Parts: sequence; structure tokens; C-alpha cells
Amino acid sequence: MPEISEEEMLAYLQGSLPRERQRQIEELISEDAPEADALEGLKLLQSSEALRSTRLLQQKLHTELLKDRKRTRSISSDYWNWIAVIVILLLIIVGYVVVRIAS
Repeated sequence: MPEISEEEMLAYLQGSLPRERQRQIEELISEDAPEADALEGLKLLQSSEALRSTRLLQQKLHTELLKDRKRTRSISSDYWNWIAVIVILLLIIVGYVVVRIAS
């Protein structure tokens, strides 16, 4: 059974859904605790207030997800950083060998 969209929840609370879909939503709510909790929360709010609240939450979530995407970078894309690390390690090894040979 498909998930309940925000619009469907509001339409269910207003009683404007077809009878068959209302029955499906009631079955889903009886089986799924998160859906029932979401519907209960919407019942407590006025419908315009609920719509505004859910849109605000969606916007906040969207901006947070964008921040996370900007923060995470692929290690393989840092080509020059890898080259610098390899060159430094090679210089350390060569320096160690030269010091060992000289002593």
C-alpha cells in the first residue's frame, strides 16, 4: 500500500477523499505507527497551520541536506592532495636512507 502524502493527510482530515482511499488510509494508519503519529499531529493543528509547518520543516531539511553535501567531498577527487602526500612520503624515505648510509 503506498505511503500517505501530506496533501492526502490533509484531505483525509477534511473528509474530502474518496471513500476507498479513506479506507486505505485508515488501514495504513492502523498498521503503521509513524503514519498514525503524523496524522494525530496534523489533527492538533489547523490545516493551514499544518501546511505551513510541514513546508517549513521540509525547507529546513532541504537546506541541512545541501550543507551536508557541500561538506562531504570525495577522496578520489583530491588528486593533487594525494600526489603531495606521496611526494612527502618519498622524501621522508629518501632522507632516512641517506642518513642511514651516511652514518
